[in-house]
Order: sequence, then structure tokens, then C-alpha cells
Amino acid sequence: MDPSTGRVSPLPNMLNARKWPASVTTENEIFVFSDGMVLDSPGVYSSEVYEASSGRWSPLPLMIEERTLCAAVSIANSSVLVIGGIGRNQVGLRSTELLTQLAGEGGGGGGEKWQWRPFSPMN
Repeated sequence: MDPSTGRVSPLPNMLNARKWPASVTTENEIFVFSDGMVLDSPGVYSSEVYEASSGRWSPLPLMIEERTLCAAVSIANSSVLVIGGIGRNQVGLRSTELLTQLAGEGGGGGGEKWQWRPFSPMN
């Protein structure tokens, strides 16, 4: 949406169609985290980011641990925390992962500007 005009415009299609993804927004990005149900490629775990500055979707690095049915929360300073879910072995996960921008990388630049870091597990 363009706040100055109030107009809503469609976005380009995501790189992969997904069923039941987790998603979260920041001021300038939309993050979509796959749950292993990428349509036409079941069992594919991938994530992508839409950057308003470029108007395009870019793939993100693979998460540390494959997970389905997870939650995602936007953290200040352009980080995203992915929480829990179900692991590939169909067991509930306590683990969490933090997606952060690589040091020295300002906003924008596609998925290659991001990295996953382990984060404290849920109790």
C-alpha cells in the first residue's frame, strides 16, 4: 500500500507457492517461511523475502532446522525470530532461530544479505 495515496497494488508472485506458511512483516520486508508444503515440491523447505525497495522476492538461506507449522515474530532492528513447529521427524520443536542481516549490510540486497543464528530454545 502506498500511504500517500491509500492505493493498494498487487505484489509479484512469490518464488514458490506454499501451503500454510508462517509469515511476518517489517517496515520494508515481507518474510515467508515454508512449512515443507511447497506446492509442486512437497518436502521442500524454503523461505523468501519481499523487499519493497526492489519490488521483488528473493530466496533466503535455509533454516538451521527444517520445521513446519512454526510461528514468526518481527524483532526490532531487522531481525525475525522463528519459533517451534514440527520437525522433519514429526516431533514438536522447542528450538528457535533468529534471521539477521549480515554485518555491514544495510537494508535491501535480496536473500543473500541474511543469515540464520541459533537462539535460546523455548522452555
